[in-house]
Amino acid sequence: YSLWSHKRRRDQFKKLSTQGYQAWEGKAHHPGQNKPAAELTEEDKQIVGLRQQISRAIGNHDLDDATKTYLKLIDEHGDQTLSQRQQFDLANHLFAQGNHAHAATAYERLLAAYPKHEERGHAQLMLGLINARYLNQPDAAKPLLQEASQRLHGDDAALARQLLSEIG
Repeated sequence: YSLWSHKRRRDQFKKLSTQGYQAWEGKAHHPGQNKPAAELTEEDKQIVGLRQQISRAIGNHDLDDATKTYLKLIDEHGDQTLSQRQQFDLANHLFAQGNHAHAATAYERLLAAYPKHEERGHAQLMLGLINARYLNQPDAAKPLLQEASQRLHGDDAALARQLLSEIG
């Protein structure tokens, strides 16, 4: 391959990834993933546009804007899940902002969409923490914290065990 071919392939990949395509998962996470652009519904176009805004904001290290746009996406278009990294980063940012209900939803969607996610134990710990301490849902927290305590090590595992003892 020539340098020109490599550049063209990188440009095509970059364009696809900003449109919501996750190469590592081998799929796009928007409704119109198998449709040519001309066949996308108006709703599909809105979803793609919001997902692109989120990707740009994350790329610019503006998690506040990415989070705001993500909340708009899920408010207007329901059950949307981003790439593993984006979903985890936004869930963590929502938690850090004190937006526990939306953080819980983001962690739940991450765990449901990516059962083999490398940070699964941490996502379970965070969701268990939110359910135990902020949403008063100890029954939902218990299985998450039990699994997290087995997956994690050190301080994270200790925190999971402490939360389990707090909820009984």
